[in-house]
Amino acid sequence: MDRRSMLKMSGLGLASIGMASCTGSLPPVNVGDVRRVRRLEPVDAGWERVIRTTVGLRPYRPSGFLLRPERLGEKLLIHNYGHGGSGMSLSWGTGYIAAEMAAERSERQVAVIGCGVVGLTTAIQLQRRGFEVTIYAKDVPPNTTSNMSLASWTPTSGLVDRDLRTLLWDEQFRRAARISWHQLQLLVGRGYGISWIEGYSLQDSPPENDVGGENRLLPEDLRVGSSIYGPGQHPFPTRYAVERPSMRIEPSMYLDRLVDDVRKARGRIVIRRF
Repeated sequence: MDRRSMLKMSGLGLASIGMASCTGSLPPVNVGDVRRVRRLEPVDAGWERVIRTTVGLRPYRPSGFLLRPERLGEKLLIHNYGHGGSGMSLSWGTGYIAAEMAAERSERQVAVIGCGVVGLTTAIQLQRRGFEVTIYAKDVPPNTTSNMSLASWTPTSGLVDRDLRTLLWDEQFRRAARISWHQLQLLVGRGYGISWIEGYSLQDSPPENDVGGENRLLPEDLRVGSSIYGPGQHPFPTRYAVERPSMRIEPSMYLDRLVDDVRKARGRIVIRRF
């Protein structure tokens, strides 16, 4: 049975091919004060401490994720896929918008295709609106593409071709980013494997502070700032160190918890290859 045939047979088809508490937004960090010295505890780092090394494929669309409804006979098909490297960051938002589209129908039974982060968060957003959800997927965590992610707050890492973007897509992106930003911060803590950590990039030339590239897509209050440390202000062997706080997500913990949330709301997961 192909995917479209299965969706025609279901009550409502929703295609979602996916690959502690902190309630406020994190304010941007200002440029490092020349009077400060950043002191860090030594880290015991070495190849012998590496647990595993993985390589994964990252599905994406050059024009960005696709999020739109389509009539399929008497059924409603909602496309919500193609997030590229931004799936972990944007999935709560695109799932919310997809659930809004589905809410226009009176039918309360929904099929979601895919059990990665996009499929799971979309299923939860639908359940919050009272839908009965069944997820159909070839693989479930820990064997999904999402499990291969080096996950963090990276909403603009979707490999989007700037020339193919539209004003409608930009609007969807900004709305999805804002919804996801607040939802992820509500989940910060050990339960979902989400935390804030500091990362450092090292260089000998003076860093630039301007916001460039795709980061301009993000509203200013959703951008995570940085602190710049100059010579003598940090323990690294380079002249400059740039400190950036990062919201990190542990995929194995996060996805397992999302699966639990779907099942607690009486959602079903069916293994099926299309």
